[in-house]
Amino acid sequence: MATSIFDDSAITPTDEMVSDALAEKKHVWDMIMTNVSKNFPDIECNWKFANKKAGWVLIFSQKKRTLFYFIPRSGDFRIALVFSDKAMKSIEQASLPGHIKEMISAATTCASGHSCFIDIKDEGDVEPILTLLKIKRDS
Repeated sequence: MATSIFDDSAITPTDEMVSDALAEKKHVWDMIMTNVSKNFPDIECNWKFANKKAGWVLIFSQKKRTLFYFIPRSGDFRIALVFSDKAMKSIEQASLPGHIKEMISAATTCASGHSCFIDIKDEGDVEPILTLLKIKRDS
């Protein structure tokens, strides 16, 4: 099964499909989406079928630069991010919850930076995600 709950390359996910998949976590998804469109008007969101292993992901980008990915799963979702060394220094100094900093510090280092996944648990994760998006965008 793909990482994303949406694994059929022929069917682009709709808002209704996302609602069905995320169930009670859909409002958290919507909170992030609303805040991104309100506070980061230069950021675009587009669905992309990554591959059979990953499935469909929602890509947040600024011009041609990918900022992060939403990965819908059954009953929840996660966000995938890659941070540069400069961004990692900003994250260390940022006011973020301990569990978020722990996930990021445990990130895998790859050629493009520090790659991590953050599982979104509840409304309390919205503000930290927006902070990380700002750090990512500005680094």
